[in-house]
Parts: sequence; structure tokens; C-alpha cells
Amino acid sequence: MITEEKIKDIEDLYKKINNIEKKEGYFYKISSYNSRIEEFLIEYFKDVQKNGIYIKDNLENPIQDNINYFLEVIGNDFTLNEAFLEEKLKKWLLQLDNLAIKILSKSMYQALLEIKNKGKNESILKNVYIRYMCWSYYKFQYIIISCFKMKEVNKPKILVDSNLSQYEVFYFEILSKLGCDILVIEKGNNNVNTNIPQLELLNSKPIPIDYSIENKMKKIVNQKEKSWITEKALNIIVKETSNRINPSGEKKNVFALIEGVENKETYFFELYKLKSHIETQNRNIIIIEDKIPNPEYEEVNRIVKPEAESVKELVLNLAKKFFYSSDLALTKYIQNEYINILLENSEDDYGKVLNRGMILLCWLNRYVPQLLTQNTTQFYPVFIFYGSCKNVNEKIFLRLLAKLNIDVLIINPDGNKKVILEDDYLYREFYQESLETFKFPKTINEFDISTVASKAQKELEKVLYEDTGLYKLNQYKKAVPVSIATTYEEISILWSQEAKYRPNFETIDNKVIVPTICAKVLGVDEENINKYWRKIENFIKNDGVIVINKNIYDESNSKKIKNITNFIENGKLIIDKIKNSTDYKYIFLNEDKQNYILEKINYLIMQNNINGKNYINTDLIILQTLLNLDIKILRLIQNYDFTRQIPKLVIINSNENIGTIEDAIIVAFLKEIGFDILLILPTGYRTLDYYYNKNIFNEHQIGNFVYDLKVPEFNEKTKKFQFSKVLENFKSMFNI
Repeated sequence: MITEEKIKDIEDLYKKINNIEKKEGYFYKISSYNSRIEEFLIEYFKDVQKNGIYIKDNLENPIQDNINYFLEVIGNDFTLNEAFLEEKLKKWLLQLDNLAIKILSKSMYQALLEIKNKGKNESILKNVYIRYMCWSYYKFQYIIISCFKMKEVNKPKILVDSNLSQYEVFYFEILSKLGCDILVIEKGNNNVNTNIPQLELLNSKPIPIDYSIENKMKKIVNQKEKSWITEKALNIIVKETSNRINPSGEKKNVFALIEGVENKETYFFELYKLKSHIETQNRNIIIIEDKIPNPEYEEVNRIVKPEAESVKELVLNLAKKFFYSSDLALTKYIQNEYINILLENSEDDYGKVLNRGMILLCWLNRYVPQLLTQNTTQFYPVFIFYGSCKNVNEKIFLRLLAKLNIDVLIINPDGNKKVILEDDYLYREFYQESLETFKFPKTINEFDISTVASKAQKELEKVLYEDTGLYKLNQYKKAVPVSIATTYEEISILWSQEAKYRPNFETIDNKVIVPTICAKVLGVDEENINKYWRKIENFIKNDGVIVINKNIYDESNSKKIKNITNFIENGKLIIDKIKNSTDYKYIFLNEDKQNYILEKINYLIMQNNINGKNYINTDLIILQTLLNLDIKILRLIQNYDFTRQIPKLVIINSNENIGTIEDAIIVAFLKEIGFDILLILPTGYRTLDYYYNKNIFNEHQIGNFVYDLKVPEFNEKTKKFQFSKVLENFKSMFNI
């Protein structure tokens, strides 16, 4: 099974771990102990924290929901051969390229074959296969991707502080063959994992049974830093003060710097959830982007510049200029911290100290009243600096805030722009991935979410709602649809799934985050034309609206609304006027759905994404169109339970018709309602996107563009195309 030479000393392992020419990883257990070994384990643990996984218990079996999802996507069949595994892994781990899939399928096949050779029957092999596939998807997907996408010098690493089962050993062997370094700590000299090569190190003794590298690291951190934080800052910042006890028993606020990005796909979503969580706790929160605005003239003018004969006297006199409410004790405390930090950073330059002292005073006067207006017994207020924090005065001010009862969080997603900030109490987190800062996501509509195919288990657990069977019918009245950035292959997998089973489904603030599809499919991917249309049929089996080479909006059935200009004031809808109008025709709908429709119309108007440059008043066209929706669309909205089946809109356009602005309005509106939308364009022509200032579709070109393609007759009842003498082979069309 695992064939590795014996290692006689720790130096040999140092050399082997750092050998970037070896494509496969190293898989060893270590059961002996001395000071040099501990030094090595500490350094290895640090590497694991940067790019790897620390496992202190046995791997948990996949939960039933995970298994159900796997069976739904991949199927219940199983054959022990390499081709079968390769086919299934292509559908399951969509982030991997063909070469990576081949290597992984070969390694998995060898492991399963060895298990079979040990006498295990077909049923056991199938169970192990499902377990390995689920582990690969939910637990180790990030590790597997890193093996193929990162440079060898940054190979991912796994540290196991537990005895392994035989199936876990086989699985870790798979990961080591992909390029992951794996080290197992075996305690008490019990020699449980006999199949794993042992580091037979000289001058060492058995590892104590109660030894914990994690606890050892915590002690080291506490010795080197005064920061009391021992878990992720984003996790602890949402905790109540009573749950934040440092080793001395004193309650502590958070002062943390997070540099880089743990997961690009979910990063902005996690920041939004952090902000939302803090707000639901009714905590004061201030978010500063890029830099703290300089003091305004009025702010400076309120402070009478003190006179002093020395820098120290100047600082003392400046401190007296700060006064916060009637809380004299708090005022005195802030004044003292201001004096200490200003003197600590003074350069005995009177002018510089005066300038810095005035800036800090202005910022204290500006932000402290916003933050400390509530009792901090249960929660601390939060100050978030989002950016690289280059200004010296900003760094000093952040340190000053952190000395108060305020959570201070510096978030710098661009790891290439380092934050140089020193403080004994500062907790640091660093991730290797990097993103440009952009804007801090203050609303859910500011970003899209990628599918679970690109996520590691840690992120999946945060965004995938597991209690999928506990929702009442129409439990939620409002939804916030978020487009999923998918591959074309993923669309067919996700298309029929209920909302609650989709990746990134979430409930926040009594609203449902509904992961939806809004895609444009260009070209034709099949030589056989009937086979192409059969594929399209799979997208129109569900209840929904299908539109083939015609406009969505039927002007003949619309009712012109009188005095429609009275329904909009300052770019917003006047809901009561609309509902009380005799021309309002949605009165028969459920009251909640009426409000939801009008809310989304209002949002679409405020979004200003409809390009109506050829029209006098775009807002009126939007309103006129969306107050005249077809009855079939209205029924789909009425029946829409945001946790269950998502209604569909499929548009097939095989000609040169660009569509109307009314059609573009309806599509954009249904996207905001939470429909799945698919625009199928064999020609690849531009259509409804002409009317959008910002494109709303994720585009997928699946084959060559084909023109003058006849769409077969579609049967609404059977949801099938009626094939007659449609040309079957595209090769004849191109004279191949």
C-alpha cells in the first residue's frame, strides 16, 4: 500500500517536506517525542493553519442530507472501475480539470481495489465509495483543488491528532497521491496505524497520551501575545460579552486584523452576513471604507487650540478638550488612553503632535458618540475599517478605539497590500487568497454567489441550510434572489432543485436568500439537432412560462392605466395610490404577494438598470408594463413558496428579433421576484441585454452559432417538442 523509506532523524523529514520536486505528498505517522520533534510539529501546525486542515478527531460520516444530495446529483449506481469513477468525479467536482480528475479517479480506484482485495463485498465497497465522494466534496474539496492549482512549494498539509480507521487511512493515501502532505500523531506507543510509515526518530520517547499540539500552540500564542482570541475573529465578534472570557477571567473586546481571503466565492456574502448579524443584535456599527475622512473645518473649529510650553503639557491640555456626556468616569478613562497613546507616538515635535492630537480629537468627537450610546454589558459596539490602512494617524486611532469598550476589526482582503500595525493586543489572521477591496457589501443585491462546486466544507456548512424539512408552507413573505454564478453543466443539475436544497440557500432577518439562475446560453452543442432540442426540453418540464420566437409582453391584453404619473413621486412608488386605483388589477392576489410585487417594481425603478434612452420616461414604461402582467405569470407568483420549487421563464430566440423594452422589463422584474430564467440563443445574437445598463445574465457559449434554425412545434400540455422532418445532423448543414 504505502511504500516510503524509513526516516532516521527529523532533519531528513525537513528536507523531504521541503522537496518541491516530488509531485506526490508524504504520508507518515510520528509516535516519538523530543524537543526538536515538538519544534517541527509547531512549524508544521503553522503551515496547516495557512493552507491545510487540522483534524483532532476521527472523520465524521456524511450526514444524510449530504448523501441525499450526492445521490440526487450523481445517482445510486456503482461499478468498481476507473472509467466509472472518472465519469462521476467530473460531475461531482466541477472545479477540477480533466487531468486532475484522471489522477484522482486512478488514486480512488486503487484504494477501493485494495479494500476489495481485503475481502470486502460489493455493498461495503459502495458505501465506502459514497463516503469518499462526500468527504471529497464537503470536507476536503479545498485541499484537493489546492493540490492541483497551487505551486508545489505551497502544497496543502493535513495534521491528524487522532488514531485512524482503515478506511480513513486509505482515503488519506488518496490525498497524499494528489500531492498533500499528511502527518499523523500517534500517542502512547500503541502502534494502532500499522499501515502508515513511521518516523523512527533517534533519541526520542513515546508521545504522552494527553499531548495536544493545539493546546501547545494556544499556550505559545498566549505567551507571545496578549491577545486573548483563540478562534476566528468573525466568529467571536458576534458573541455576547459574557461568552468572551480571556484566561485571566476579564471580559475583552475584539481588536483584530484579517488580511487576505479564505474563500473568494463566499467572501462578500460572509461580510454581508456579519453586518446583518451585528445589526440584528441592535449594536451600533460603523464601517469605514478605504480611509477615515479627514476632519471637516467645522470639527476643527470647535476645538480651541491649547497653549503649552512642552509636548507633554500640550497633550494633557488637548485631552481636556474631549468631553463625553455626563459620564465623567468614561470621559476620564478616554482622556487617559488618549494621553498615553499620543505620548507613545510623539516625536517631540510640537507642530506634529498638535496636528496629530487635533485629528485624533476630531475623530473621537465624531465616532465615540455614535458608538458608545448604548450599554455595553451584553454587546460591544463595532468599528470596522475595510481596506489596507496606510495612514499613521488612522492606525493610532484604531489602537485608541481598541482600548475602549469597542470591537475594532480591520479587514484587508488585498493580501498584497500589507497592513503594518503593531500592538500587543492585536489578533492577526492571514489567508493566502487575495481580492481587490471593492466596496463593503451593505446589501445582499450588491454581489452574486458562486455555486457549492467551488467551496470547501467550512464554507458550505455556513451557507447551506440543513434543516430543509422544517419549513411551513409559505412561511416567509419576502425573498432576496441572488444569481448563482454557475457553469453550464451545473444549470442542469440545479434547475429542478427546490430552493431549500440549493447551495447558498439562507434565511436572514425573516427573508429568504433564494439562489436563482439567470443565464444566457449561446450556440448549439450537439451535431444531432433532435438531441439538442431534447436537452432543451429538460429545462421546460417544470411549471413556468416558455416563449418561443415571440414577445413576452402582449400589448393587446394590456390595460392602459390613467394618471399613471400620480403613482410615482421622487422616483418611488406611492403604494396606497396604486392599490386604490380603479385600474389596479392585482387586487385578487394574496395581500403579501401584492406587496411583494409592488416592492420589487419599486426596486427595479430605483435600480435604474433599464436603458430607456429612446423613451421620454422609463419609469412610467416600467410601471405600465409591470401592472399589466399576464395571468399565467401572476399565478406563478401567487403560488411561489420561496423555500420550495422555483418558477421558470425560458425564452428561445432563433431569429434576429431583439425583443422589446417591455420584454426586458419583465425579465429583469422576474429575476428580482426570484424566477429561474434561461435565454436560449442558437444564433448568439444580442437581444434583451440591449436594454440593460448592466448585464443581468451569466453567459455560456456551448457550441457554434447556428442561423435560421427551425424550432420544432412545442406541445404545452406534454411539455415536449413535436419532431417531424427536422434536419438531424448539423454536419450536412455545414457541408462537412
